[in-house]
Amino acid sequence: GGSHLFSWSITDPGYTIASNIANEFPEAAGDLHRASLVELGLILFAATILFQLIAQLWLRRVRKRVGGRA
Repeated sequence: GGSHLFSWSITDPGYTIASNIANEFPEAAGDLHRASLVELGLILFAATILFQLIAQLWLRRVRKRVGGRA
C-alpha cells in the first residue's frame, strides 16, 4: 500500500509520480484534480529531460578523456 504522505525514508510506503497519474487520472474529480495530475506529468517530463541532458554532458566529458567513442 502506498501513502500520499511525504517521508524522507526510502523504506516508507509511497507512490511514484507515474503510478499516481495512472491510478488517479481516470477517476479525477474536477478540473483542479485533473490539472494537478497534468502538472505532475509535466514535472516528471522536465525531470526526465534534465537527467538526460546531464547524462549527455557527462558522456561527452568521458569521451573526451578516453579519446574516442565510449
